[in-house]
Amino acid sequence: RIEHNAINDTEAYLEQIKMYDLLMMHTPIYAHRSPLKTLVKNRIQVGIAPDHAMNPYENILIVTSQMANSGENLTVEEAVIAYTLVNAYAEFAENEKGTLTVGKLADLAVLTNDIFTIPADKLIGTKSLLTMIKGRIVYQSNVAW
Repeated sequence: RIEHNAINDTEAYLEQIKMYDLLMMHTPIYAHRSPLKTLVKNRIQVGIAPDHAMNPYENILIVTSQMANSGENLTVEEAVIAYTLVNAYAEFAENEKGTLTVGKLADLAVLTNDIFTIPADKLIGTKSLLTMIKGRIVYQSNVAW
């Protein structure tokens, strides 16, 4: 693992990362200059290590719309994969969680917004209506659905 994604995107460096099959853990608030899209395009796994933000949608906002080089912004789908599947892989748990697949743990959230279609500036306002971890409800809002 490389923590905080403090790297450059030279071809030689990217080849070394791929050769050693390293996982890039990106900290959005501190690494606005990181070559996220370049890493993903080069099939280097990028996970999101939030360090600072408790609201995952703040981090998704940063990596999808606020990178110093806008060409390095991820899509929302790529950001969700970084948060879920890649982070499960980072903890050697990709066979148990990280995707909504039969036989895996039911870690999921029902959200107030469709984060794949709302404007980026609305991401931070997204809240969980229901959160499940290992198939058990750990949070349920009072809001009527």
